[in-house]
Amino acid sequence: LDRSPSHRGKKDSPSISRHGGKAELLEAIQEFQEELNRTTNLSIDFGVKGGELDEKDRAPSNLAASGAFARASPRLGQAADAVLQKVERLKGGCPEPLKGFGSPQGAECPLHGSWRLRFTTAADATFTRNSSRGTAKVSNVVDAVSGSVTNCIDFDHPDAAECLRVRLSAEAESNTRLGLAFRYVKVRLTKFFGFSLGERRKTPPKP
Repeated sequence: LDRSPSHRGKKDSPSISRHGGKAELLEAIQEFQEELNRTTNLSIDFGVKGGELDEKDRAPSNLAASGAFARASPRLGQAADAVLQKVERLKGGCPEPLKGFGSPQGAECPLHGSWRLRFTTAADATFTRNSSRGTAKVSNVVDAVSGSVTNCIDFDHPDAAECLRVRLSAEAESNTRLGLAFRYVKVRLTKFFGFSLGERRKTPPKP
């Protein structure tokens, strides 16, 4: 995740800035994205059959842990591993990332605000061009005061659905981990039963 332009301004953790770890991480993510754009064998579609959900627990599939990245392309798997290794090195750079989460002091929580998704291993947040879902821009709005997260998905080449807003409730399970629970989803449709909605369609606003 990377701060959206309208929510930048907070200084990075001194330890992260000092060691250049963040710059190295962003470089590794860029290399991963370039390899992902070259890969034609990774296709994620809806449900268990499409590889989006795990067959056993119906949770979003982990594309790194399941080996999906490496099966699609050895170079893609290596690029994903490089990102994850750099993430591990940065742990501890922000000692209390969830401080105040879910309380009136949540506005000061480092996670509070809008974020652009730069890298993920979650299949439900991975959108590939050679799939029925197509590519999309993904962002997240974290409200650390109310304890909620909204996943914002805007499809690059929409067919029936133009965008999704997925609302989750969030609770800090530890100093570094959030527990998420699905609440509801809003969809902006471009057509209904095959008929174009034109200007009649409504866009779910970002909170």
